[in-house]
Formats: sequence, C-alpha cells, structure tokens
Amino acid sequence: MKHTRTELRDICVIGFALFSMFFGAGNLIFPVHMGQMAGKNVWLAIIGLCVTGVGLPLLGVAALGCMACEGAIYDWSGLYLRDVVGVPASRQSFGYFGYLCTMVTGRFVADRLIDRFGVGRILCGSGLCISGGLALAVAFGGGALALWGTVLGFALVGCGTSAVVPICLGVAGKSRDLAPSIAIAEVSTIGFFGFLAAPPLIGYVAHATSLRVSFAMMSAIGLLVLLATWALRRHLSPLAPGNE
Repeated sequence: MKHTRTELRDICVIGFALFSMFFGAGNLIFPVHMGQMAGKNVWLAIIGLCVTGVGLPLLGVAALGCMACEGAIYDWSGLYLRDVVGVPASRQSFGYFGYLCTMVTGRFVADRLIDRFGVGRILCGSGLCISGGLALAVAFGGGALALWGTVLGFALVGCGTSAVVPICLGVAGKSRDLAPSIAIAEVSTIGFFGFLAAPPLIGYVAHATSLRVSFAMMSAIGLLVLLATWALRRHLSPLAPGNE
C-alpha cells in the first residue's frame, strides 16, 4: 500500500510540474487585464471565464477531448506498441510517425474540407476518426497484423486531431458574447487541461489495469468532440458553406 501511495505522489508531482511549465510558457492564458480588474475576486473571475459565453465551454470540451488524445499518442504510443503489441524497438516509432504524417497532411487540407463540408461536419468526422482510430488500435492483439492495424488506428487519430483545435479557436474568435482574446483564452485553457491531464491519467489507469484499458478509455474521451459538436449544432450551422 505504501508503494502505491509513493507512485501516486510521484504522478501528482510530475503532473503539477508540467502544469506549471505550460502555464509559465503562456499556453494556459487568463487575460492579464481581467485579473487586474478582478482584484481579490480572481478565482471567481476564473470560474466566470470558464462558464460564460454561449457554446464556448462546449468548444473547450471538444478541444479537451482532442488534446487529451493528442497527449496519449505523444507520450504513450511507443510504449503501447512495445508492451501491448509486442513489436521490437526498431518499430516502436511507427505509430507515432503515422500519426504525425496524417496530422500534418490534415492541417494542409483542412481549410478546403471546411469550405466544402462546413465546420460541423468536419468536427463530427474528426471526433469519429479520433475515437474510431483508438478503438481500432485497441482491437488488435499481437503479431505483424496488429502492428499495421495499430499504426492505421493512430493515423486515423492524426486525421481527427489535425483540425479540431484550430476550428475551435477560430469559432471562439467569432464569439458575439466575449472579446475574441477572452473567448480564445477560455477555449484554450479548457483544451490544454486535457493535454496535460491525460498522460498521467493513462499511466495511473494502466498501473491499475493495463495500457490497453487506458487506450480504450481514451477512445471514449475522443467521443467528447462528437458530443460537443452535436450539442453545438445550432451555433455551428451558420458556419456551413454558403452561410458564412
């Protein structure tokens, strides 16, 4: 029992250290002028930042689901191929490479796809790719077929994550309820929480169960993109092709 507490303590220390690092780098942004105006009520102002604006918290949830799965691939894809799929060290980077290739490609073609199909459909498709890709990776066992099936699954995750955060930040910047700087800060704050929290959460769940169970959990978290998009369908419909 003592050994488990020590490991949990280490996870918490590392998690808070990473949080502090990213906060200091400016990725989690609470606008300075809002803090100055809030004075002693700064915590109430932070809570208000996260709940104000129609649809903005849901955009943050979509970004959170996407960035949580990004963090899973960044930090755990190689270990997944090694420990679950059982590939040699020379092939442990294949999944991460496949993910990066499709994510970069998606960034180049996302604007054309959005112009043709609309924001809502692209976000829905992205959510399905993220969740389906992780589910596909989890579904395979060991052997050569499992390696390429897992790489294909991670590549689908790359397709899904390529456009979600840019879309969410772009939609937030068009908010009619808050200034663009505040709206973008709200969505990015919620989203980066997923990026920071997911990797240690995966490790904790993997320690308690298995790494495959952790990735299955991330597949469910990837559905947050789809669910948030469905909840925002009325707000995203004006951004369909021909209505902007």
